[in-house]
Amino acid sequence: MDKVIAISGVGVISNLGYNIHDYWENRKSKQIRSSEITDFDTTSLKAKKAYPITDFQPKEFMERRFIKPLDQITRYCISGSGLAMKDAKLDTADKTRIGLVAGSVYHGIFSIFNIKETYQQGGIPEVSPVYFPGTVFNASGAQAAIEWKLTGPNCTVNTGMTSGLSAIVKGVEYLLLNKVNAMFCGGNEMLFDYIMNKYDRLDKLSYGSNGNEQCLPFDQKGNGMMLGEGACYFALETAESAKNRNVKVYAEIINYSCNFNPDKNTRLESFMDCMQKALTINGQKYNDKIDLVVADGCGDLQYDMLLAQAIQSTFSNKPYITSNKGCIGHTLGASGAFNLLDGMLCIQNQAVIPVQNLHDPILPLNFVREYTNSSINNVLVTSFDPDGNNACILLRKA
Repeated sequence: MDKVIAISGVGVISNLGYNIHDYWENRKSKQIRSSEITDFDTTSLKAKKAYPITDFQPKEFMERRFIKPLDQITRYCISGSGLAMKDAKLDTADKTRIGLVAGSVYHGIFSIFNIKETYQQGGIPEVSPVYFPGTVFNASGAQAAIEWKLTGPNCTVNTGMTSGLSAIVKGVEYLLLNKVNAMFCGGNEMLFDYIMNKYDRLDKLSYGSNGNEQCLPFDQKGNGMMLGEGACYFALETAESAKNRNVKVYAEIINYSCNFNPDKNTRLESFMDCMQKALTINGQKYNDKIDLVVADGCGDLQYDMLLAQAIQSTFSNKPYITSNKGCIGHTLGASGAFNLLDGMLCIQNQAVIPVQNLHDPILPLNFVREYTNSSINNVLVTSFDPDGNNACILLRKA
């Protein structure tokens, strides 16, 4: 990278709160628990719990009058990106050179199913055209750009569970090419019965008798992941731009890497390769300079073991390792963005936050078990998709 990219704003919509202070305090408390799903019927599912957002009021975050036609994932996207914009003091900036990249796996699914159900019940006359735009995959990012009057580049990224981090990488590339002055980038996802059904039938979700399912990242007793929802967005600009505007910089992005490998027999090597490319700048390796690795440990033993083995093989200095899935669940297309949030906040607070529900680690690595004050200067943020995509971002203290 020939430029350093600054994170100058953050917007978060999550079960832990709607600002970084509440997110951090709840994230480090180890008191967050999953809860019963009430928004849809789970009778046919083995898994009954997730990490839903229960008190979200979109009118607190948006300026438009008509919110009802927007599905929840779009409301999350608009709200998260708007918070990032205001945090970075870009709400009064020239919007012609500011763009947005949204990461998501399942955007549009809810609106598609909703229209299909309405059509089956009453035919075409019952299908309202105001709901149709939500069926388009890029609707959330486009609606956010409309809301905040952004006329720079706008796109939606789907690289599976790495979508959130891939979206941020895309925003970084726009800045490196000098196509924009700033970008809002991140991911958003919502809980929906189709998504729960999919992972439930694939036996990827944690479940137990009497609703005792738990998300146990990197734990020997992990029996599957649990889903979450929300949005996490960042305002990105060059470090020079942030300095000229005299705004707060949370952390700096100094390198990144993305790759794809669908061969399950070499997924370990592929993930290691992605990490090592992000850790190498102009021939200099940062492996021994990394203080913290933010990983996608989610309670699926197979996935977690692969990630743990890759980290073990890549680092000799035993950096701290953390995962947020025990607090917010796996947010799928938003997961990588939430991982970046964790890394950034650890730098800001000079501390590391624990892997909630970790009791018996699958490997003898330096997993964070308790909130610990520590010097955190360089963080590797990773994102892993079991179907082949990987993404990594190297953060440093500003």
